[in-house]
Amino acid sequence: MKRVDRSRAVRLAMVFSLALACAQLPQTAAAVAAPAATCAFPARHLTLDRGAVLALEVSVANTGAADATFTAAMRANDLFGAAHTVLTRTVGAGQGAEPNAHLATTAAPFGTAEVTVDITSSATGATVLGSCTTRLTISPDTDGDGLLDAWETQGIDSDGDGVADLVLTGADPRRRDIYLELDHMTAHALRPEARQDVVAAFANAPLANPDGSNGITLHVDEDEEIAHQDDLTTWAGFDAVKSASFGTAAQRQNPKALAAKRLAYHYALFAHQHDSSTSSGRAEIHGDDILVTLGADTWGLNDEGTHHVGSTRQQAGTLMHELGHNLGLLHGGDSDVNCKPNYISVMSYAFQTGYVPQAGGGRKLDYSTQALRPLEEPRLLERDGVGDAGRNITYWSSDGGAGGWSSGQANAGLDWDEDGAQDPDPVSVDVNDLGISGCGPSEGQTLTGYDDWQRLDLNFRDDADSGRGPHAPAPSELTGESASRIEEQIAAALAPRAEAGGPYVTQGRTAVTFQGSARDPDSSELTFAWDFGDGTVGTGATPSHTYGGEGTFTVTVTVTDSSGLSGKDSATVTVGGAAGTGSS
Repeated sequence: MKRVDRSRAVRLAMVFSLALACAQLPQTAAAVAAPAATCAFPARHLTLDRGAVLALEVSVANTGAADATFTAAMRANDLFGAAHTVLTRTVGAGQGAEPNAHLATTAAPFGTAEVTVDITSSATGATVLGSCTTRLTISPDTDGDGLLDAWETQGIDSDGDGVADLVLTGADPRRRDIYLELDHMTAHALRPEARQDVVAAFANAPLANPDGSNGITLHVDEDEEIAHQDDLTTWAGFDAVKSASFGTAAQRQNPKALAAKRLAYHYALFAHQHDSSTSSGRAEIHGDDILVTLGADTWGLNDEGTHHVGSTRQQAGTLMHELGHNLGLLHGGDSDVNCKPNYISVMSYAFQTGYVPQAGGGRKLDYSTQALRPLEEPRLLERDGVGDAGRNITYWSSDGGAGGWSSGQANAGLDWDEDGAQDPDPVSVDVNDLGISGCGPSEGQTLTGYDDWQRLDLNFRDDADSGRGPHAPAPSELTGESASRIEEQIAAALAPRAEAGGPYVTQGRTAVTFQGSARDPDSSELTFAWDFGDGTVGTGATPSHTYGGEGTFTVTVTVTDSSGLSGKDSATVTVGGAAGTGSS
């Protein structure tokens, strides 16, 4: 080949190679965008308790022609230690994803640090595609009340801007606190005496605090009156009221304050009725929402006698019962087995509206203070009772409540089969069948005790029901009809057992000395009133009386205790014609 031809061939080959190389390079007009990634923390400054979960919102987009793996890595910091990966996600070509991460603070010590997360991808190597930072404070909860020490001492900063949005008035990081906002419909305000009983019950709780005191401070903020509705649906109707009424009027104008309040406050609404029932209320288990409804005509009247609102005991017992559900308690403590004689708590229907009677007099509003002895219904030993260490009185029945309830001091043996004697051998009795709704036949169970106060869950924020979350199924509650039946049964069970003695025989005008006596489950202060059957009366346990003529008379003694409950008994008196010595 000639030199000129060879040179031309080389030039042509170079041009062809250059054209081919250019064809393989992406053209400027059709260039593919780089992968993208963003991340965000909920706020610039977060204050959390140790063990809480820190949310990290991540968004990635793979614009390449092949799969790409995105990695979110936390830089080294004082709270979480060395740098480490917190999230990886492989995303297909041309696709995006939002693989949000939840960062547990379990291992983090108390303190404050800048927490930064960087996002890279396999397509771009070490290039940081997105980055986010927050200032994180892990605060202790010294008294274990679910409220961070930082909140109790500095207020709650809901948006992390360094400014407190809500001050918890009266909070003490070394003494347990519970905060409750309470609204009421017209005519359904909480009775002052009922409020006092509930606050006192928490103040007297057998729980030791870091400051050396015992109890829980219950802060009840009675906020505003809501327009009356005859019937409220749960939970839709309740949610509508809460959405419009939670927080004070001023707080509802400040979203930050409202957000802060949701972190610390339970919300209770005293309403008329719900779901066309006579139910006493409804509450979330472990949540923060409470509904009390005592407006049906089976509940107590107001002081004027014009509207059903519940008596003091009905209001206080129901509020503490429903708040107990928020604090994690069921009708049997850790189960919904109701009316157990070895579970002496306002969470049991047997004690919700009548309180816990005390040997020696009085009644106490209380959660269970100890886990009492288990009861195996097929094999009950009467001499063992339930093993209570205090003055509590409990209830049971051997016939489904048909013959009334029995009562007895819970620190002694109990006559489970109600035959009047303490049997040495085991007896089989369905002792928690009290013949009311929720406490019906359930023979053969093993009934367990439970210590409520030691098991309270004071932090509702870690439950799905809290704040504006969904409402998990809530248990049905005590009806007004059952409450009326309970009051009748309690009155009969706690009334004195009167004994008139006799029969008595006397001759002529000789005086008869009567031998009255009584046993009372909950009172030592008893009064005796006698009707001698001849139109005359007397008082005292052993009065004397002289009849004016012959015949047979019926004498009746009525014994009344300090609670106003009474029992009666009668005997015959035979008066002969000739004078003689009275006998009994």
